[in-house]
Amino acid sequence: SCVFVHREELDHVYKLVYSSDTEEQRRGYERILVWKARCSSLPASVECTLELLHVILRDNELWPHIVQCNMPPYVEQQLQIMYSTSIMRFLNHLSSLFQDIHSETLFRVADRLNIPAWLVDIRHQSAHSNTLPPLRLLRTAATFARGWLHVCH
Repeated sequence: SCVFVHREELDHVYKLVYSSDTEEQRRGYERILVWKARCSSLPASVECTLELLHVILRDNELWPHIVQCNMPPYVEQQLQIMYSTSIMRFLNHLSSLFQDIHSETLFRVADRLNIPAWLVDIRHQSAHSNTLPPLRLLRTAATFARGWLHVCH
């Protein structure tokens, strides 16, 4: 990890990322990409935010075209894969913070952090099932994870 961001820039990007305006979110996302280019290892909370925001922005961009049948059918599955991956990485990060110390299950770690069991179930289905969770459920999970990062990190 490297330190190069001033507190003012961090606060500004935080406001952009958690803005209700999609264009501001995109600008915040692009700023974090600049940080990542400068430093290959960002704090895990920033990496998780970057990944969640990436798929949310991509979904906002693609979904109107999917609904109008202007995209190939596999694009919806690509979004499911992107959401599943970002949720798995979010939970894996949180798990790694506690499992090294206490060897706790992911369900216990999630419970300690006020993360609902259904989010862990989504992670398990994404990782171990033959089918991915439905897109609407993945969206809900990503929104929860992003909100959790906003409040807790």
